[in-house]
Amino acid sequence: MAGHKQIMTLGLLIFFACFISVQRISAETGIRPDIIFAYSNTVFTEVAVKDAAAAMQIYADEISRQLGYSNKMVTYDHLETLISEVRNGNFDLVALPSSLEYLRIRDKVGLELAIGRLKGGKMSHKYLLLTHQNRGYTKLGDLRHRKLTIPKGDRVAQLFLNTTLLREKQGEMQGFFSSIEERAKSSQVLLSVFFGQADACITTDVSFQTMVEMNPQVGKNLKVMASSPELVTQVSVFRKSLREEIKQNVRGLGRSFKKSDRGRQMLLLFKIDDLAPLEDSDLSSIRDLASEYERLKGQR
Repeated sequence: MAGHKQIMTLGLLIFFACFISVQRISAETGIRPDIIFAYSNTVFTEVAVKDAAAAMQIYADEISRQLGYSNKMVTYDHLETLISEVRNGNFDLVALPSSLEYLRIRDKVGLELAIGRLKGGKMSHKYLLLTHQNRGYTKLGDLRHRKLTIPKGDRVAQLFLNTTLLREKQGEMQGFFSSIEERAKSSQVLLSVFFGQADACITTDVSFQTMVEMNPQVGKNLKVMASSPELVTQVSVFRKSLREEIKQNVRGLGRSFKKSDRGRQMLLLFKIDDLAPLEDSDLSSIRDLASEYERLKGQR
């Protein structure tokens, strides 16, 4: 029995020695992995940085495990870095901070839509401008010089609100509200109005419904002053020149993550339901909103 254990131990030592040797050789020879994943920490506003990094690594490893591809995970700080790295063929699959970044740079560098996130049973969501029932606000102009709370770093939320204000010839939010406070969590955004710390807030219909299910009083006490169309805001993109076989395989893999323990762990860390392939038509409403904003801004 002791001899058997020694043989097993020796076998494991040989295996790990070989594995480490292969990893070292790959690093020394500069062998490029099949897929290089890239993301900005600003992608995950409601997730701790460590959790986001763990979720992204699980995502990369699960794709590699299921499809047999080697991978590498990197982060980037600036959009200019992303453009440069994609042009140089160094980034293959990128999680963008929002779909607005994709619309902004897609003509500068070869990018192609990859995968979006499903939350609350859908890939898109509506933005809602909410106030408290007891404040008596009936129109947008009533909110001038009031306090606003918005999701931290959410450029699409800001686009929706600025476009809504410009439609009503109220200017943009920086000059309209007396103060604007950003909160990291959607629950904090909603509760700031519920408890009277702010006069209005911007949140999504999915976040609002989740909070109402937890506390029905939120639904009774808050009212919707304005609503956006359905918007796809979170996107991942491929480097367009990436091998077509890899792109198709990754797209097809999206909804199989629920079938594995690590995939479910990743979805839990991301706080989403699932992943699904993205089509260009999915971004039609946000393109229209961005175009309307530019048109209204030019008329001022």
